Amino acid sequence: LSIAEDGEYKGAITRVNVQCTIDEYEWVTTITSLVSRTGCPKCAQQGFNPSKPAYVYLVKWTAINETAFLKFGITNRDVETRVQQQKSNSVYQPEILATKYFEIGKDAVELENKFKELQATLCFGRPSKKLFPDGYTETLPIESLQEALELFL
Repeated sequence: LSIAEDGEYKGAITRVNVQCTIDEYEWVTTITSLVSRTGCPKCAQQGFNPSKPAYVYLVKWTAINETAFLKFGITNRDVETRVQQQKSNSVYQPEILATKYFEIGKDAVELENKFKELQATLCFGRPSKKLFPDGYTETLPIESLQEALELFL
């Protein structure tokens, strides 16, 4: 990566222009983001891989005003890392309620589909994409906690 400072240095929050040395893709990011990420967003291998090991997770998200909802999902990374990624873009605070590990990711997809089937049976206003941008579509009302936990059995 080739880095050129964009203006005055303000520590870890300084925005920098970055250019990938592989494909010459350019983007602007903070030093903090650059250090905590794996590199070029265009070259990075992202997304869920059903051939790799995976987790299904259930997290309770609560706002300052005590509004709460459940978020289910799948990830090839450890659940704590995924939840921290979601938390970095949200006003809600997470509490991991359940996780299940699968040697093969496609088995995790089957369990996630059961959560989606449960979701389809419920009348629930999703959290705002503005307040919970990463994963707001994979949510359930807090009242469905028991049913959601039973899917892990």
